[in-house]
Amino acid sequence: MKQAVKPLHPLFAAELTGVDLAGGIDATTQNAIARTMDQYAVTVLPDQRLDDEKQIAFAGLYGPLEVAPPVRSQDGGPAASRRIRHREIFDVSNLDEQGNILDLSDQRRAYSQGNQLWHTDSSFRQESATWSMLHARIIPPDGGDTDFADTRAAYDTLPEATKLKLEGLIAEHSIWYSRAQLGGYTPTEEERKARPPGVIRWCDGIPAPAATRSTSPHTPRTSSAGRSRKAVRCLKSCSPSRRSRALSIRTNGGPVIW
Repeated sequence: MKQAVKPLHPLFAAELTGVDLAGGIDATTQNAIARTMDQYAVTVLPDQRLDDEKQIAFAGLYGPLEVAPPVRSQDGGPAASRRIRHREIFDVSNLDEQGNILDLSDQRRAYSQGNQLWHTDSSFRQESATWSMLHARIIPPDGGDTDFADTRAAYDTLPEATKLKLEGLIAEHSIWYSRAQLGGYTPTEEERKARPPGVIRWCDGIPAPAATRSTSPHTPRTSSAGRSRKAVRCLKSCSPSRRSRALSIRTNGGPVIW
């Protein structure tokens, strides 16, 4: 199949066709995906048929994988059973291990409420992941969209005076702060120690102009079958200041990488 890239938005996001992830990819295709990510920040790979093992294998091409942490009860009891066997895949559904909708009192439901906020995946980690991958296999007929924002593009529009104010700043990101905003999830002391706040510079490298920006060199850090990020270490934690910088994507049978 001939590969083709189609931009989905004037500033970021593209669809890459002519790629069969289930059949395995060679170094040329692997590099083509990396180049598309470097330029567009969000890449849609439509019409893929990946099982869990193949999804993990593909994600692992770009670096070591994150693993999903256990979600424990508020009283410190044992973690609930996982619906998905592989910890390299983060389950962002609202289903339990039997395929039923989680009860309102289930701690997994409370923990996941924070995902509804605008966020950058794993921004609390001291070391960034390479990318995140979202593979939606069953999509509701209405709703359920995932919105993406390119804060590199937002940064490009900032006044130079604001960029100077940001340069050299640091931020402390805590996963437990965001989890408390909507879900009211109370972590155990063990969880707090396992995932402390990350103290991170605003940006390890000022983003390039929109027309030429790139995250090369593509250094493998921590990537995930369910989470993804770039090699340039920017927090990118703000909500899109202009809706023109945001994009809503619905895919059928294909993953989205960002």
